[in-house]
Amino acid sequence: AMNNNFEKWLPFVFAHEYHHNVWGNYWYCIHNGNGLHGWFIESIIIEGEADAFAESIFGDLKPSWHYGIRSEEEDNIWKTFKNIAETCLSPEETGKYIFGCEELGTPQNAGYYFGLKIIREYMKKTQINDMKKILETPLEEIYKSYVNNTSLPIIPN
Repeated sequence: AMNNNFEKWLPFVFAHEYHHNVWGNYWYCIHNGNGLHGWFIESIIIEGEADAFAESIFGDLKPSWHYGIRSEEEDNIWKTFKNIAETCLSPEETGKYIFGCEELGTPQNAGYYFGLKIIREYMKKTQINDMKKILETPLEEIYKSYVNNTSLPIIPN
């Protein structure tokens, strides 16, 4: 069902998608994909960056997918994500984790939730609020910072 106030969300979604284009140009066209692995976690972080960028412009909008994980299920879902973080999945498989999949027990938009969480934590830890600097930071550095941050619960494999 189409949201009856979808017009209000168009700028946010446009900013999100625009970020994907700028990110892709920077990492694939300018840097020839150097430093990218094709890992599952990279897809998650890219979505988090795009949402953080959109949020930096349209901070008054609070997308439902930013709150899509119940606190009691968060640790288990993160454990699943962490276990496949450094694997290369097909776009179809990746989508099941990002968008949600009942058969896998992944809530709707779980990938967006964790992507934004990782980016917010990275920005807080590094005190970087410049979205261009975030875009230029290697994804692996952002991920390693997240999993090595002792202030966060580290879920054992």
